[in-house]
Amino acid sequence: MHRLLGAVVLAAWFAVSGCTAPTVPADPSGRTVVLPPLGPLSANPLTGGWIIQTPGFATGSGERLAVAETRGRWGLKLLGGPAPLLAAKPTNGVLPISPYLSWSWAMEWQGAGIHPVRIVVGFHGGAPDGGGWGGQPFAWLGTALPPHDRRLEVTWGESALERGNLVLPQEDGKDVPRYTVRGGREKAGIWFDETVDLLDLYSRAWPEDDASRARVVFIGVAAAASRRPVAGTIADIVLFR
Repeated sequence: MHRLLGAVVLAAWFAVSGCTAPTVPADPSGRTVVLPPLGPLSANPLTGGWIIQTPGFATGSGERLAVAETRGRWGLKLLGGPAPLLAAKPTNGVLPISPYLSWSWAMEWQGAGIHPVRIVVGFHGGAPDGGGWGGQPFAWLGTALPPHDRRLEVTWGESALERGNLVLPQEDGKDVPRYTVRGGREKAGIWFDETVDLLDLYSRAWPEDDASRARVVFIGVAAAASRRPVAGTIADIVLFR
């Protein structure tokens, strides 16, 4: 049943992903619900503006993104595979006004290295030159995403000792800053509720930028290319002040 649900939902997502994606609005308090709570009878959560792309949409990749239950809680389940996969929602959050990002996740043990499933946040307006497309890991997306000059990845690490590490880009510009929120074999398969301060991370990653002018222009979930089909489930993504 879950496989059928995942395949049908993913087909619907790809049918709409080529359309112009509307921006999810913030409420008067500055709170933006990017991914609402899900359940077995939830309406398709990613219609109405999500951008979903993967190069070379291959046989079987319909099972890589699905609404699924993981240890009693529902969310979006992503699976690592031979090609990267990203589902992103355009937003219009003013970074200094709504700097906090919260979500919940439960991650399978991935072995060595960073978990392929992660959260991706795009920013625009704070960079000194005001242009460019931050980083290269998802460059195959082209102009499908809103224009952005900075991008941050929020990840699950190999070890619990990596928690709080912010890895900055290399000088060649081919990486994006990567912040490890949690990790470790002993934490795998357990639901955790997380909150990060995007304004603090932005200021640490790009100290020469004017963070007061930066906007959060998209928030997404992604599965990087990986040899192992390791999964992660993400739920309840909210941007707030």
